Amino acid sequence: MRDVDYSKCPVPRMADAVRRYVEKGIQPGHFLMALLSNDLMETIGRADDENAAAIRQWAIFVHCELPAGCHGSPDRVKGWMLSQRNFVANTEAVTE
Repeated sequence: MRDVDYSKCPVPRMADAVRRYVEKGIQPGHFLMALLSNDLMETIGRADDENAAAIRQWAIFVHCELPAGCHGSPDRVKGWMLSQRNFVANTEAVTE
């Protein structure tokens, strides 16, 4: 997996939530869950004004920066969270 450039996150205050999701499988809030799951109506319904204004930039960021396996459908998002949690747990066990 290539490195994600979190500085390109359309709404900078959301970058930490995106990082936790991508790198550790930690479930983000409702807006990001809808966005990552490719649910446009829910994404717009959950967006605050700042995120709503950046919807196009969010689509570009998700498509161009995030790993393909971590977005696109609810099943992909759930699978990503499980696989990243398992990866983190296994990595921690090896380093202990």
